[in-house]
Amino acid sequence: MSFSLGVYDILANLVPGTFYLCITYLVLYRVTYIKIDVAEMTLGHIVLLGIFAYATGLIIDPLAKLLWYERFHKSSQSRIVATLNAQNDAVKFSTRKYSWSLLSYYVLHHSPNLHQRLLRLGGITILLRNASFALVIVFLLSIIDALVFNLGVWQIVVGVSSFIASMLALKGAIVFDKRRFQGLYQAIAALELKKTSLPTNLGKKRKSSKEEEDDE
Repeated sequence: MSFSLGVYDILANLVPGTFYLCITYLVLYRVTYIKIDVAEMTLGHIVLLGIFAYATGLIIDPLAKLLWYERFHKSSQSRIVATLNAQNDAVKFSTRKYSWSLLSYYVLHHSPNLHQRLLRLGGITILLRNASFALVIVFLLSIIDALVFNLGVWQIVVGVSSFIASMLALKGAIVFDKRRFQGLYQAIAALELKKTSLPTNLGKKRKSSKEEEDDE
């Protein structure tokens, strides 16, 4: 279980962080023509680069969420709670907003397998959210490059492609974010129903036919 947690967490931040570092290198190369000889890199350099990429993704994710993602999509939590309350009479959720970590820990405590699935959805959401933000940066940089230097075909191709890819990644992040919160609350509802939905006559001794006749 702990291995799966580490994998989802690392990939959700490592992949976007690597993308951000690549963008930074391309900007520096375009301005200063600094080159990095990949052939001379050792295993230690790669490990340090990976750690730095993970930290970069971890740091920039809140900015990507605040500056880009939340301009198109607010939290799915309140809408999903309202929908589930309207569809289900057995379990009613509070309209108060609880932190994802608190609700996720509740599921982890009662069902580690369900928690692992939710973690995977959360990791995909973070990855796509950061990928969308990074691609928007590429789009803006291609416009700046076209204005500062001569406009070429490659700027148009890179700009248009990155913008389309950014919108697709943004849409994917929204879809997986909805699935994440919906799966979280459905898991909590299922766990609560499992604990409370017992037959009303459980534990009661069944009356004999003679007792039933006497009651009549």
